[in-house]
Amino acid sequence: MTASSEQSSEIKRFYTGKNVLITGITGVCGRVFFEKVLRSLTTIGTIFVLIRGKRNLSANERLKKLLSSVIFQFHKYPESQFQKIVLIEGDVTEKGLGISEKDRRLLIDNKAVCPK
Repeated sequence: MTASSEQSSEIKRFYTGKNVLITGITGVCGRVFFEKVLRSLTTIGTIFVLIRGKRNLSANERLKKLLSSVIFQFHKYPESQFQKIVLIEGDVTEKGLGISEKDRRLLIDNKAVCPK
């Protein structure tokens, strides 16, 4: 086993069953990271994605637009991966990430980790 595949296996083991909160997925680097998570971490738990509304598009519309973009057309993802995605409307520039109390409780109750 190569060092790269050992590291990959360690990452997969860590995230197996874990719920995560990912921010920045509408940006260039964030969408690449998000695609890699969907493609490679098939045993991950819930994938909470923090998105804000912008330019007359709601957070939900931005997520749908992202998932239909070119980067997600190169691979076939199991439908179960998309079912793991939960939208959290918020803004990283706001106090408390600009999320509702209900969503904050959802993240806490699900022990969502936030990858660096």
